[in-house]
Amino acid sequence: TEIVALSTGLDHPPAGSWIHVTNPYNQDRQLFISYMASGPDYSIYPQTEITLQFTNQKGERIERKFTTNPLSSTAYSHLGRVNTVKTKDLGVIPPGTAVVSWVPLERKNRPFRITAMKVVKEGVSSVGVLGPAVDLRVDHY
Repeated sequence: TEIVALSTGLDHPPAGSWIHVTNPYNQDRQLFISYMASGPDYSIYPQTEITLQFTNQKGERIERKFTTNPLSSTAYSHLGRVNTVKTKDLGVIPPGTAVVSWVPLERKNRPFRITAMKVVKEGVSSVGVLGPAVDLRVDHY
């Protein structure tokens, strides 16, 4: 199976970058990020600091920081070395545009790679390898 990912590229592995994420709904929504991980004993992907920035409905600038854990679950150890996808809940964002930026905290064989960003209704849990099942359906709320 081929996995396509947003990456800072092999030419600049220690570099960070950013993307805009739009919440097109007229209500607050949860934001999930999925990224590459490997293991089970060590990861080829760097631990990375993710920063989420947006302006809330009161006009206040909000900034939240998160750190990834690029080591895959030991549940896959019977398969030997694996590349998997992990999903992290970045919290609730208001309608409009948010900025997600990232900076690797260490140098590894491969750069940090995002496989998905999901804007979903509140209360969804980040279950499964690909994250919330609701991201595969059209949300009419």
